[in-house]
Amino acid sequence: MARKWYEITLKPLQPLHIGSGNYGVVNPTWIYIPGWTIWGALTAAFGIKTGLDKNKLKNEQKELFEQVSNFYPFINGNILFPNYKKGEFCLGEYTEKKFRHLATDTFTSTAINALDQSANKNSLHEIEYLLPKTKESKPKDILWKGILNIDNEDNYYNLKSFISAGTELSIGGERSKGFGKVIIYNVKKLEEKEKWNIQDENISLDREPSVHFVSTDDDNKSISKGEIIPYVEILSSDKNSLELSKIKMIYKPGVRAEHKNQKTLILKKGIVNLFTYLQCMMSAKKE
Repeated sequence: MARKWYEITLKPLQPLHIGSGNYGVVNPTWIYIPGWTIWGALTAAFGIKTGLDKNKLKNEQKELFEQVSNFYPFINGNILFPNYKKGEFCLGEYTEKKFRHLATDTFTSTAINALDQSANKNSLHEIEYLLPKTKESKPKDILWKGILNIDNEDNYYNLKSFISAGTELSIGGERSKGFGKVIIYNVKKLEEKEKWNIQDENISLDREPSVHFVSTDDDNKSISKGEIIPYVEILSSDKNSLELSKIKMIYKPGVRAEHKNQKTLILKKGIVNLFTYLQCMMSAKKE
C-alpha cells in the first residue's frame, strides 16, 4: 500500500459551528476543526457517494480517512498553527480572544409561543460560529488547511478522485440553521512536513509545538502543564442506540512533547497516540 500525505485546503460556503459543549445558553465553537470532525465529514460524504449510511460502512472503509489532522485557519497566505505564548493559547500570532474577535460571530434564537407570538425566555440560545471572512474593513477569506494520509494507488475506492477539488462536505453542527457546508478547494502533495510534525513520513513530536491532540493517561504523573480534555469516540449511532468508546484524556494542540523511545507514533482522527511504553514529557511553551 503506497500511502502519501496530502495537504488539503477547504473553502467554507457557509459559516461553521464546531461545537465544543454548552455553557448555559451559549454554545461556543472550536476555533480550529478537530480531526475527528473532519474524519466524520469525509466518512459521511464517502458513504453518500457509495450509497451507504456512514454507520453501515465496513471497518476498512471507516479507516480510509483516519490518518487526518486538525484543520487550521489559512488567512492571507499563512496557516495559523497552534502555540502558547506566555501561557496563553494562540493561533499564529493571534491570542484566542483576538482570533474570536476577528473571525467569529454569534447567532441568537428563541422559541416563539404559538398562541401569542411571544418569545419563550427559557428557550434563548446563542450559537457562536466561524465566519467565511474576517471582520475587517477589507475582509480576508478564511480558508482551512490540514493534512490527510491516504493510499495513493488505491484502485478499488478511487480515493484520489474523491479527495479532489470540488468535493462538497458538511462539517460541524447546526446544519439546519445554514451552517457547515464547505468544498475541497485545493489538494496537493505535502511539502512542508515538519510544520505538521512529520519526519521521514512518520509523526514526530520532537521539533515544533504539536499541531495535533496528544493522548496521555493517568499514569503519566510527570505531565503537569498544558490543557487536558476528555475525549470519547463515537463508534456508531442511530436513532435507538449510541455506542461509545472508553474515555481517554488528551492534550490540546500547542504543547511541546519529547519521547526517548523512537517507536512509530500514530495519528488517528487528529490525535497522536502515545503508547504506554513511550516515556513522554510535555509542557506548554512559555515565551
